[in-house]
Amino acid sequence: MRHLKIFSFFVFLFIQVVIGIAQTPTPLLWPIKNAAPGERIIGKPGDTIAGQLNYDELYIGATDSDVVVAPIDGIITDVGYWHSFPLNFSKLKGKVFPRSDTIRDDNGDKAYRNSWAAIIKEQNPQLNMDIANYISYSIGIKVGTDEMYYISGLRPVRYFKTGEAVKRGDVIGTVGYCDTAFNVPHIQISRSIKTKSEDPMGVFGIPSTFKKYKPKINYITEKHPASNLVEAFSIMRTGLEQAHPGLYDYTPKEKMDSLFMVTQQKINKPMTSEEFRRLITPIVTAIRDVHTAIYPEAYSNKAATTPEVSIGVVNGVLQFIQPCKGKQINTGTPIVAINGQPSGKIIQFLRTQYYRKDGYNELPVESELLSNFWSMYFKAYTPSASTPLKLTLENGQVFSFKYLPINATTINDDALSMSIQMIKPNIGYIDINSFNLNQVEEDSILHFIQSLEKDKLNNLIIDVRNNKGGNLDVLYRLTSYFISKSYRRNCYREVKSNTTYPAFRFTDNYSADDVLFGDFHSITSKNAFRKEDTLMVVPSSTHYSGRLYILVDEFSVSAASEFAAVFAEQGIGTIIGRETGTCYYQMNAEKFAYFHLGNTGLELMVPLIKIVAREALHPRIPYGHGVIPDIEVPLTLDEITLQKDIILERALENIVVQKSVSKR
Repeated sequence: MRHLKIFSFFVFLFIQVVIGIAQTPTPLLWPIKNAAPGERIIGKPGDTIAGQLNYDELYIGATDSDVVVAPIDGIITDVGYWHSFPLNFSKLKGKVFPRSDTIRDDNGDKAYRNSWAAIIKEQNPQLNMDIANYISYSIGIKVGTDEMYYISGLRPVRYFKTGEAVKRGDVIGTVGYCDTAFNVPHIQISRSIKTKSEDPMGVFGIPSTFKKYKPKINYITEKHPASNLVEAFSIMRTGLEQAHPGLYDYTPKEKMDSLFMVTQQKINKPMTSEEFRRLITPIVTAIRDVHTAIYPEAYSNKAATTPEVSIGVVNGVLQFIQPCKGKQINTGTPIVAINGQPSGKIIQFLRTQYYRKDGYNELPVESELLSNFWSMYFKAYTPSASTPLKLTLENGQVFSFKYLPINATTINDDALSMSIQMIKPNIGYIDINSFNLNQVEEDSILHFIQSLEKDKLNNLIIDVRNNKGGNLDVLYRLTSYFISKSYRRNCYREVKSNTTYPAFRFTDNYSADDVLFGDFHSITSKNAFRKEDTLMVVPSSTHYSGRLYILVDEFSVSAASEFAAVFAEQGIGTIIGRETGTCYYQMNAEKFAYFHLGNTGLELMVPLIKIVAREALHPRIPYGHGVIPDIEVPLTLDEITLQKDIILERALENIVVQKSVSKR
């Protein structure tokens, strides 16, 4: 028996070792071909390089002829040219560089680097170096849904398309230069997960010097003295008043000033960062700009748990939108209080003070109150997931509900940029979730449209619902497939200052002496600065001549709203759905400042540019509203409870009607 126990112990130990080996990630391939992992590192995280702390980059030296390989399987998401110059390098003024994605050979590569270097040298004659040598080809490799690897310092052996797959060991270039702190050939590698910097060394199986930043405060429990919060509030107000280009567009200055004053009077006791965020959020909401926000939203059960019961606001009444098994509560049963707080008061706060919206469109908040109530509630009230949630009915009954863990493996559809299919033999369908499309995705849309036109399939639906925006260049390339003649759109960009903003001393993405808008001219009557921009959209050689249907909703924002606006402006296609979330006439975007609100750990994101896309009034779109569809489809409970795609159904019904009419 003793021998059996000993044998069993060693079997157990062996199994644990095997499991441990199996769970240990395989190290990435060292990017310098035929070199050992860790060989010739010349700069690592934690080093001081050219007088600056190097936080997250790994620099590897080599020779000019050394080959660089992909360290891991992934998808190319970023392609372009990059450089890193000394601290005394001034910003380039009034210069626009040619697009690097048009370069396809070595001669083009050299010509591009030389032309860029000539401009830099002209404006920065103190740079006594071979500038062209330090302008490098750079790629980004995406792994899974969240992990990114960026490799710079390349000389291209071929030119990648974004969206293209690469395999571990594939040649991605030869070694060049990228950072002027080093006078030997080198590449630079950085790594991130969900846009946050991560260790670039341990993944190669070498000892790491990377130290991950951790917030020094607990947003939920640590309280700050009132004096510190008053200082943070002052930074927020100063940043908004100095830099926000549309601060009073939808809420008059007198009302904003009053809101500032009333809020400041409430900062009279210690608060946590989360309590302070909830206090000042109504100010941001009053601006009515979706691109202005306070981060982070540190409510306790974010992305961890969700209540076991589904509720939402229908016709102004908080009610159950799914039956409750075991509690004999039916769909539609009203709820008069949550944890003792009247539901009417909760709804009023969420509707009027808390939810950020663009202009005068109230539909996004009403939609969220119906379909995503708990998320809004948690952001505003921070309940504890460790205690039961108590809901009170009209008859006085109180029911307790527990929290359930959120399935971490749930697929986020927003991660998919687009999909293409034929939903019926004669109806094409393109679902675009983001206008940050890569070249492979753009090519697939182009080929699909060409095939529809070739086969004379006369119905195409483009779905930009729940699309958060993206690249305007992509947007206009797509619209060029549907216009039959060029059109000119005169727009302008407007900022508060064309020199600098003193409040930039509270940011880390701009210095206080940055001159961002030196080519903007003064508009004395508005105390602002403006730059006119004439946009010419030219028809593509590929033209779709069939019937076009654009699906939109209240979550079609930014570039997605602009996509629909172009078709509304030009009278092309039929827009179906609900009013878009971004205003038809203007929006605040493009460049952003991130103001640190004292030692609270909170950041205020402020857009710096107002883009006025249109001034001529559209007959069915009032000022301060998004694109109003040709065919409006009201939000109904069926979309939530029955999971019915009513907007798509309406589009298909319209296609059938159009087909019937065309036969007569």
